[in-house]
Amino acid sequence: MSIRLPIDNNFFKEFQFLDPKICLDPTKRSMVTDLPLTRAKFQNFIDKNKAVEEWCEILYFYSNEQVLKLKNLDIPGFWQEINKAKDFSSDILKLSNICTLAKLVLSLPHINASAERIFSVLNDVKTKKRNRLGDNTVNAVTMIRSSFQDKPNKCKLQSN
Repeated sequence: MSIRLPIDNNFFKEFQFLDPKICLDPTKRSMVTDLPLTRAKFQNFIDKNKAVEEWCEILYFYSNEQVLKLKNLDIPGFWQEINKAKDFSSDILKLSNICTLAKLVLSLPHINASAERIFSVLNDVKTKKRNRLGDNTVNAVTMIRSSFQDKPNKCKLQSN
């Protein structure tokens, strides 16, 4: 598994910021720093500088009691709660950039099995004998075949 996946990649190590126990613990946050690779990767979707400011503010935004509650949440629940944080003087979301960054990282596909499944169906559809099928036809047949594979077979023969 370690050969196929870049586990030692620093980009993936930065994803530890998602864990509430690391995000809200000043001693463990040093493992993550200010997320330079993640911010660079998603710079078109966030303000990189504000994301760093918000990353630092998370520690001081919540009381000790709130931090204990937040640390016990799962990762998606934690970021949903963080996303609700508003500025006291206005009704503007306080940590929107870091939350957007977390949502982008959480939306990354974890495995590529579904894509490999589609390629397998595509290889069954477009054979040597069917090499002149157009893109639209191949796409339609592939979609139909893959949807049949996703649903259980409900065809039954009825006897009279």
